[in-house]
Amino acid sequence: MNGMKSGLHVPICLLLLLACLVSVGTWSARKLDSEAGVLLDITDRIRRSLEERNYEQAQYGCDLLIAQWEEYYPHWTMLINHQEMDHIFESVNKLRQFLRFRDDVDSWAELDTLVHFIHHVPEKESLSIQNLL
Repeated sequence: MNGMKSGLHVPICLLLLLACLVSVGTWSARKLDSEAGVLLDITDRIRRSLEERNYEQAQYGCDLLIAQWEEYYPHWTMLINHQEMDHIFESVNKLRQFLRFRDDVDSWAELDTLVHFIHHVPEKESLSIQNLL
């Protein structure tokens, strides 16, 4: 009888470990999705400013985006691929310079690139069949 009880410890521990992994994975995916949403809201403000050709407001939005990115950066480094982080960082810096020099075409192109990179993070890190295969 004692042998049977001790044999259950391993499966129970494995189930608890699996539950912890799924919980942490779900939590991190939700956190990334929420924070990416905040960043995308800021990019929408920048887009509206560009539509109005209000470069000062667009630059302010870019500064706000950078401040928010710097807040998220430390814990995103634990959750996502560093190459993804580099893409976002480079894109934000390019956008900042294009806005500074009021370069319409490149500002729009870089803003769209940045939006793509930000959208891509939660999609790539979500728990899905595609990402498991």
